[in-house]
Amino acid sequence: MAQASHPALETLAEDLILLSPTESGRIDAPLRLAHGLMGSELIRLVAGGYVEIVKGRIVRPAIPPMPNDPILREALSSTEGSPKAKRWVSKPRKQIKETYLRQLEARNVVRSESGKSLKVIPWTNWYPVDQQRHTVLRSRLDQIIAAPDPLGIEDRALAGLAYAIGLGDLFYAGREHKEQRERLQQIARPKKPRRFGRHRDEAPEPLGDATSASIEAADESLRAVQDAIQDAVDEAIGSAVDAAITAAVDGGHGGGHDGGGGGGHHG
Repeated sequence: MAQASHPALETLAEDLILLSPTESGRIDAPLRLAHGLMGSELIRLVAGGYVEIVKGRIVRPAIPPMPNDPILREALSSTEGSPKAKRWVSKPRKQIKETYLRQLEARNVVRSESGKSLKVIPWTNWYPVDQQRHTVLRSRLDQIIAAPDPLGIEDRALAGLAYAIGLGDLFYAGREHKEQRERLQQIARPKKPRRFGRHRDEAPEPLGDATSASIEAADESLRAVQDAIQDAVDEAIGSAVDAAITAAVDGGHGGGHDGGGGGGHHG
């Protein structure tokens, strides 16, 4: 699978959760996070060869391969009917955030504490088991923002979706960080199309007595895969940003919470 050549994409949703706002060590789950998770799934589905994006729509092959990850399998099943990518991202599956958090809890990445307010209203708080993960991810985001163009697929995916869920204003608040906020916005919403989207990983050195024709064919195949993933990154980030902005406007602010994670999918 193409995703194997981009291992950081496999933990993209997990990284967004662990990077998301924390208060006193508690993982915050803002409304916009759900759209970021959907964007991460779209990128992973294309990177894994499970779907393609054709003229803005998510298209599955006639007999699609099935992901091992049960969450990604659910995401794949929701793409039936070739929905528009922007609409798909804007309609998070019900309880998507809790589903990811429960999966992370099963792997001892996060832990939960539950109770009831006024002995009636149930609540659940989430905490990272290792706070160092958040620190490492924050450092990575800082490095991506400071890095020159072009950006790789993994870096642009993380930075673009971080912007989509509102981390730019949180992490880089104040006049002194204006440049970082603007840079993050440029990564997520480049003024020039494909400005950040053509950086490719180096192709491996050919082995044995491969002919020039076979080498060229392999290179062309690699370029096609890279371009498909880059296009998915562009589409997913743009969709997540648009959906997050709409959610912020509808909710009256950008930092709201959504216990349910949104509604079902519609093509």
